[in-house]
Amino acid sequence: MKKQTLVFLFCSLAALHGKADDFSILSKKENSGSLLFAGGGGKIERPFVVKTNLMSLAFMNINLAAEYAFHKNMSGQLGFRFMIPYEPGFLQTTGSTESGSFSATLGGFALTPEFRYYPGKKDKHTAPHGFYMGLYGRYSRFNMSFGTTLSNPLALTGGSLPVGLPSSVTLPAQLNLDINFETSLTQIGGGFMLGKQWAKNGFVVDWCFLGLGVAQSTLEATVQNPVLTIPFSADELKQNMEIDTQGLFDYDVSVNTTTGTATATMSGMVPQIRSLLFGSLSFGYRF
Repeated sequence: MKKQTLVFLFCSLAALHGKADDFSILSKKENSGSLLFAGGGGKIERPFVVKTNLMSLAFMNINLAAEYAFHKNMSGQLGFRFMIPYEPGFLQTTGSTESGSFSATLGGFALTPEFRYYPGKKDKHTAPHGFYMGLYGRYSRFNMSFGTTLSNPLALTGGSLPVGLPSSVTLPAQLNLDINFETSLTQIGGGFMLGKQWAKNGFVVDWCFLGLGVAQSTLEATVQNPVLTIPFSADELKQNMEIDTQGLFDYDVSVNTTTGTATATMSGMVPQIRSLLFGSLSFGYRF
């Protein structure tokens, strides 16, 4: 009887040990190849996407983004946009030597982190594939500089005096007057977006067809003009630069007669349209 009992226990332990080995092998097979799991439904194939918006190149913008799926329904993305400093042709005007010339340069950058949710069971396709809804934040700063040289201010303004000069001031017939403008727009905001992303054979097309949000915006404009060294001229310019924002924005104007500069600053919350109508289209590759 004791011998039969020992044989039974031995066989039972051997069977359990074999089952444990089978479970261990099965677990290793299920977990091999990836550290991320699609919510318990298997590993995520090619979770990393690199893409770019080719249409933005038409506006001298380099737009790059990297997306990573950490769940079968969720991913995170970080986008970077850089505007190559350039002189837009529609802002370049050159008149005769009697009037003067005008030029402008644009530049800036934006940084956009995103969270995306891809709804559905995702039995066939996991994130980052399919319809998505998401939240984004954005920090951006863009600059525009203007430069103008007036050989004869009266000829350029049609006989009227430049802004800030009282009528009692008489200008010589020929006067070289250099005026510089510096403007910057800084925005910190966020919003939501809707879109759809297709992924096939490694290639990815991302169509964000709606993106709306709000941003705390600060617009600062500085003008440097030699005539601002005249105190009464500076006071008049400040009055001319004052505007009524109807309480929607904070607004302030300061004039420095020592350096000949005037600065106007406007800040407030403004709506932000990221994508509308045709939306934003990006192309990339999935790893």
